[in-house]
Amino acid sequence: MDAATSATSTSPVAAARKAFDSGPWPRMSAAERGRIVWKLGDLIMQNLDEMAKLESLNTGKTLFDSGKVEIPFAAEVFRYYAGWATKIHGETLAPARERVHVHPAPARSA
Repeated sequence: MDAATSATSTSPVAAARKAFDSGPWPRMSAAERGRIVWKLGDLIMQNLDEMAKLESLNTGKTLFDSGKVEIPFAAEVFRYYAGWATKIHGETLAPARERVHVHPAPARSA
């Protein structure tokens, strides 16, 4: 696959921006957006067998892994974020301290 160039990526990016700014999504309430995202999780589960087969063909994973783990987890991720649609209010928590230092753990001797 060829790498994206400025010319090949501008049109899809512009289309996505236009859809986001003037499409139905920004005019929906948070609850409506949450219901749509939840429905995506439902649709994934309704098509579990087909999606598991496609995932297995695409990744080489077993049908068990795809059908019992990967695809159901994907549905749960959509459902999880659907719940956040009505809970995010654009607030950011300030850090408790000005600076946070992370020190690597000392190497253990074998």
